[in-house]
Amino acid sequence: MQEVILGDDPLKLEDIEKVALKKAKVKLSENKKDELRRSRNTLERISESKRIYGVNTGVGAFKDIQIEDFVEFQKRIVRSHSCGTGEPMSEEEVRAIMLVRANTLSKGFSGVRPEVVEKLVEFINEGVTPYVPEKGSVGASGDLVPLAHIALSLIGEGEVIQNGERMRTKEFLRSIGLEPLSIDKKEGVSLINGTSAMAGLSSLLVLDAYRLLKLSDVAAAMTSEAILSDDGFFREEVWKLRPYCGVREVISNLRKLTKGSTLLGKSREVHDPYSVRCTPQVHGAVREAYKELKKKIELEINSVTDNPLLVGEDIISAGNFHAQPIALALDYFIIGMTSLSLISERRISILLDEKFNRGLPSFLVEEGGKNTGFMILQYTAASLAGENKSLSYPSSVTSIPTGGGFEDLVSMGMTSVLRAKRVVENTLSVILIELMCAAQALEFRDGEMGEGTSTAYEEIRRRVKRLTEDRPLYKDVEIMKKEWRDVLQTIENRISLV
Repeated sequence: MQEVILGDDPLKLEDIEKVALKKAKVKLSENKKDELRRSRNTLERISESKRIYGVNTGVGAFKDIQIEDFVEFQKRIVRSHSCGTGEPMSEEEVRAIMLVRANTLSKGFSGVRPEVVEKLVEFINEGVTPYVPEKGSVGASGDLVPLAHIALSLIGEGEVIQNGERMRTKEFLRSIGLEPLSIDKKEGVSLINGTSAMAGLSSLLVLDAYRLLKLSDVAAAMTSEAILSDDGFFREEVWKLRPYCGVREVISNLRKLTKGSTLLGKSREVHDPYSVRCTPQVHGAVREAYKELKKKIELEINSVTDNPLLVGEDIISAGNFHAQPIALALDYFIIGMTSLSLISERRISILLDEKFNRGLPSFLVEEGGKNTGFMILQYTAASLAGENKSLSYPSSVTSIPTGGGFEDLVSMGMTSVLRAKRVVENTLSVILIELMCAAQALEFRDGEMGEGTSTAYEEIRRRVKRLTEDRPLYKDVEIMKKEWRDVLQTIENRISLV
């Protein structure tokens, strides 16, 4: 696999996925090393005669305290800020964060030595995973707490996670022959001050969310065929009269998925329930929220979010670490994904209810009463969609002052990221339940499915057999959760989805 080079080209979301999930190697370009050396020399020269926040002064409410032992102070900053709590982040998540931080520092506006970026790269390439609790960041000054846990391991302190077990960093580095980073002036502050944790986690989230958006269109197409819906709601003329880009994409997918279907329109109803008929408008609106987040994260992973900033011969104290831009986008995205789970749950209900499913057996099972069928799967979907509602209150308006009141407005962006992870996971489960229900419903229909829906049906049946009598269904859901990306890839090998 081609290595990811931190240099003049922007870092891509796909690069982060390659490094975090597929363990591609990372390299710092020689040009960037030269830039970092020049930047470092400028910092050393300026700091001899000028007071610089976090270099020769304290931080936060201690900004007016003069610092004499520059190196020891940087170590103490890292130690004091390593106070997270909660479940540890996964290896993939920590790798994504370290890559984003390395890219940010490689820009040459933080005044760190090349050795700092190279140590982050070395940790990535050698598979060293710092122990990073997921909670503790308020999103300004960036992700101080989670990034401090990474920095703590870089200097040979704290803990790492290997094979699911926590162990002392110093012992592990010795066992694989690596030396810790010898931290120097400003480098502790630069390692921990910025939005790299939020940006790294969001990068992984955005890539999977796009796949999930396409999968939701597959589920909607299968449900439409299963209830013999009209196909007028995804005619191109509809989009042209209200030309939202997201709606156009969903209509395109639905048309491709159902091409060749003889099931659509068989009901001869005047129109279909909102959760079917308004699929392009709802799914399309969610896509707009996704695109807003994607645009913000692509910018964020290539931005300098440190403070203070070294610009030419100037040291500037500013607010690039404040995560409000991505916190707002994440909150919007969460609301969108919650909407996706709600419309999917409603389509599940239609499939199961004989009053609405146009001739299908109640709860999609023969001998209803003796068998409960898919009844309780809808309960699960309702539970997940309901939880998503409770997770949709925006964190970006829940600021609590920190730092003795000096840092008086924070973004709570990390809380948004953690909520977004939960909402995406819940929404995925709801959509997978819809796919399972739609596949079951199609067992009772005579007629040809579309090019894409038939492939989806076949891929589901390779993993989950038809329900003929009651059985535990949690294993079916688990199988689908494990292999849903493969299902989608097989569908896309046949038809191109947007």
